[in-house]
Amino acid sequence: MMNVELLFAETPVFETERLILRQLDLSDLDAYFEFASDPVVSLHTLWDRHETIVDTESYLQSVVDKHKARQAFRWGIIYKPDQKLIGRTGFISWDLRHSHAEIGFAIGSEYWNKGIITEATEEIIRYGFEHLGLNRIEGRCNYNNTGSARVMEKLGMKLEGILRDQLKIKGTFMNQKLYSILKCDYETDDNEAPFSLLEADQRTYSTYFATYRKNIWFRPSWLFVHNMMLEACNCYWVIQNNQRIAGISIEDNTIGSLFIIPPCDTLSVDLVSFLRDYVLEISTDKNRVEAYNVLHEHMGAFKSVGFDLVSTRKCMIRPTEKISISALNEFISVRPEPEHLSKMVLLMEEAYRGGMEEEDLDTYRRDLTYYFEHNKQEHLVDASTVLIHRETNEIIGLCLVSLWEEIPLIYEIAVTPTYCNQGIGRHMLCKAIHHLESVYEVIRLFVTSGNKAEYLYSSVGFLSGEETSHLVYQGKEK
Repeated sequence: MMNVELLFAETPVFETERLILRQLDLSDLDAYFEFASDPVVSLHTLWDRHETIVDTESYLQSVVDKHKARQAFRWGIIYKPDQKLIGRTGFISWDLRHSHAEIGFAIGSEYWNKGIITEATEEIIRYGFEHLGLNRIEGRCNYNNTGSARVMEKLGMKLEGILRDQLKIKGTFMNQKLYSILKCDYETDDNEAPFSLLEADQRTYSTYFATYRKNIWFRPSWLFVHNMMLEACNCYWVIQNNQRIAGISIEDNTIGSLFIIPPCDTLSVDLVSFLRDYVLEISTDKNRVEAYNVLHEHMGAFKSVGFDLVSTRKCMIRPTEKISISALNEFISVRPEPEHLSKMVLLMEEAYRGGMEEEDLDTYRRDLTYYFEHNKQEHLVDASTVLIHRETNEIIGLCLVSLWEEIPLIYEIAVTPTYCNQGIGRHMLCKAIHHLESVYEVIRLFVTSGNKAEYLYSSVGFLSGEETSHLVYQGKEK
């Protein structure tokens, strides 16, 4: 059973390198109002902003009353460099019979991203397990409160699930994330070997990457992937217990192409949390991490530590062969030429408007300029198509073929919406498949998941590879 009598007999004060934690009381009125009245602090909290100092006085009186009734215990956080109260942490409720308690915390926004709440609440968790006899400590936060979620993850707490519409907060029913840590987790975490990063020798890294990273983009061979990775940079090993357990590329605010090394066979939430926190620490933007080329089986671990999905795509592949090409009598098929560029830009703007591939005109122009500068081989140009309407002379479709990693790639395909579902896309794809048969064995393309064109590609015989995703973490520690 939880030994709550010890807590009130000792009224413990804790001191860390930067902080003093002591009982919160009415003498903290002015300092507490200073951060509790900040609308930024209360944006994603379970409580409303303190509009007047009377609100703060009422709150602190409730803290004192719950303390007297032995229902809760909150510590004020004193930041030693400024000698002022800047936040609070503590047990906001408990169940004596079942030896569990709930933590809650808040801190002034100017002290976010300094690890202060984590440093303070670590002391509370330690005291709860080592002195009060707690078996379980839990915490909740709004589903969109990435800062508080990140703190609980750094404290070793595990996400148990989502409590749907659990609380009505500021007039709206809100989902709550429920985190917890058990005494056995706490004791295990104390003994668990930490992760570390080691800059990789590129030749060895290339060998491991070619072996353990799935070839989901249908690259030509193991040797091709190995030689390609010799040119890569910013590659690191993830080390635990003096063993390589994973490889990853890391740059400013970016991680990518993670792979796991046997005998390790799963990606843990703790490892993703470690990578996220490391990148935040070394990067210019302390609140954002982009994760690229995340494999489908790794998505759950990334989402558990606050990453959100941006987009998912896959590579598709098909053999080239001599196939029949349907006639399109209304249109003239010509080779793409640089003089078509302006009209091609307008076609892409119209074709992609409102869809998942939509970009601005400058992006379309830049992509097409790059295509013409880097794809001048006759067989690629001959396999490409610009379709022009015989009567209006307008460009109504385009299909551009490039060479990527020694294999042809559908660089761009677009059809004016007016002429969709008339077999034009199929016609252009079949022409590319047919014309390349004598030079290349296969052709590839990329498609964003959810794009309706994926049905067309499958119906023409393209095989889907596995999905990879782009995710982003964005949040502030509170």
